[in-house]
Amino acid sequence: MARFIEHLVEPLRLLLYWQARESKKRSRYRVGQLVMRDGQVVLQYDHGPEMTEAREMGFQGYPAFPLKQAEHSHQVMEAFKRRLPPRSRRDPEFKQ
Repeated sequence: MARFIEHLVEPLRLLLYWQARESKKRSRYRVGQLVMRDGQVVLQYDHGPEMTEAREMGFQGYPAFPLKQAEHSHQVMEAFKRRLPPRSRRDPEFKQ
């Protein structure tokens, strides 16, 4: 298997978006971000108008990270890694 990525760059911030299942417009709402701080990944929930609308649409926070706490630092990366597909999973073949 050929490896096409030669220089891997790890981001210092990832924006988190949420989509309501009932959304007719398939709107996505920015609800937070993952930031790297002192070598540790931290989840920070947003408090802007998108978060307000997301909560009205049913967003209740990510499992294990309650919304009542604006920032979480305990095992954040481990929780989000579990949501990624395994490396052994093959990508679908693209037909051109």
